Amino acid sequence: MNQSANAVLAKVRCMYGKRLTAADYNALLACNSNHEIANYLKSRTSYGDIFAPNSSTKITAESIEFSLNKEYNNRLQTICTFERMIHNPFFKYYVLKSDIQVIISAARNLVSTSAFATSYIPNDFFKTASELNIEKVYASTTAQELIDSLRHTAYYPAAKRFIGSDGVFHFSQVEIILGAFYAQRAKEMSKQLPKKAAKELKQLNYLPQQKKRTISGFYKSLLNYRSRHIKRRKALRSCGMRHNDGFY
Repeated sequence: MNQSANAVLAKVRCMYGKRLTAADYNALLACNSNHEIANYLKSRTSYGDIFAPNSSTKITAESIEFSLNKEYNNRLQTICTFERMIHNPFFKYYVLKSDIQVIISAARNLVSTSAFATSYIPNDFFKTASELNIEKVYASTTAQELIDSLRHTAYYPAAKRFIGSDGVFHFSQVEIILGAFYAQRAKEMSKQLPKKAAKELKQLNYLPQQKKRTISGFYKSLLNYRSRHIKRRKALRSCGMRHNDGFY
């Protein structure tokens, strides 16, 4: 048990040593194009391997984000595999993040007009640990199919709210709903961890308590505003009038 825990610690320290520094972020902010960003990451950071050498493929912001997310999750896979071996439930936090990223990516694809395949593809560990049928989620071509693909999972109660009371699917609402779900589940997970690990998770994922209340209140206020706006719009339509509100 201790040997496995020490192996996890050693790998975490190795990853920590490869993190981007403040100087790296400043240099990236000074880049004037996606190619400059990719070249800097390739030549000056530990992310060089994710870019194919002498590739003629057009580099876009989406492709950089996709490659970085893939590499990030590959690194996490090693850590989480050991965590599960020593029966440390902390890895479930990253499975939660991966699942939500899958759902958000599938929802974005329903409304996206981009030709770039933006789907987040989890690695083998997160596929195995997930309760989602990922292939079915990504095969969804309508909002209702996406919701149905989440049936019998912990995400279904939240997913049922993806289509608003106006009968319309709004991607921004999906992000808000899943953001609130994510915060609540992470809070529940922290209660199952040892005190020190729970504190680390709180520092990793949460803002101070007062700010959390503010954000939670913002989510509720925004959803309440949407509800009031929908009722107002229906009332105007019933009177033969058009609303002139830019919220949508």
